[in-house]
Amino acid sequence: MWHASISLAPGQWPNREKQEALAREELQGVGDPALGEWVEWRPQARPAVLHLRRRLSRVEAMVVGPMQDIRGTDEHRRRVDYARRWYPKRAAPPPQDWREWA
Repeated sequence: MWHASISLAPGQWPNREKQEALAREELQGVGDPALGEWVEWRPQARPAVLHLRRRLSRVEAMVVGPMQDIRGTDEHRRRVDYARRWYPKRAAPPPQDWREWA
């Protein structure tokens, strides 16, 4: 699954069209929208966020192998801890509890 999340800088007015265009730009050339694509608009979040999720292409899926749900596992915790280093200092940290990701 490819996933792009776009939020605007504090003080900017939420703009679904702009945020979706940015998300689509980020996912340009990856995945296959024909196999499944989902847009989630969360204007109530602060700041407002748009999530674009897209299934892998058939070729990408052959490379990475079968999908596995790793939520709640040691591997999930290791990946979250590793990713924390790239979170902007002003951003909210990723949730500790995997159920918050569902």
